[in-house]
Amino acid sequence: MNYRISFILIVIALIISIYVGFFELRKPPKTDGEKLEAPWFYDIGYDELSILDITYQENNESFTKINGQWTFTESGDKVDLNRWSGIPLLFTGPRSSRLITNDLTNPEEYGIDNPTAEYIITLKTGNILKILVGTQTPDQASSYVSLDGRGSLFLVPASWTIAINDIALNPPYYDPNTADQPIIGP
Repeated sequence: MNYRISFILIVIALIISIYVGFFELRKPPKTDGEKLEAPWFYDIGYDELSILDITYQENNESFTKINGQWTFTESGDKVDLNRWSGIPLLFTGPRSSRLITNDLTNPEEYGIDNPTAEYIITLKTGNILKILVGTQTPDQASSYVSLDGRGSLFLVPASWTIAINDIALNPPYYDPNTADQPIIGP
């Protein structure tokens, strides 16, 4: 074979390889119209929070924001800010892993009919969100959650529900002996 023809074929193959590498392989994958995307389970502003009520197992704790300070609803006692500081941020809305369905017809399959936990968020406007936490996924990485009365089922990271449930199990009571000491990490 002639060197000239071989060189031209190599150049053509190189041009095709560059085109495929730069243009075809970089295209985002095509999605079908039935794929459900759910970036947020819900999304509310931090300043909109007024009352947070957490029920997990037989434990119930309720917190109220008064003049920018979070307190226990029943006693009016302050919360320990070392343990409480990130909790209201968790209630502004978790990023969901996935929207399972917009029409939940079998809540018992996901533990929503008899939830393991309930979180009730009362906003400054008086609107109330009731979050029902079902069972965890088989790999324990996510939890099934639903907003009461909405009919949608989402997956959220299990760490979100575990952190909130821990507040009901171990309330952040204010301890004047340790409250002003900074938490020093590892």
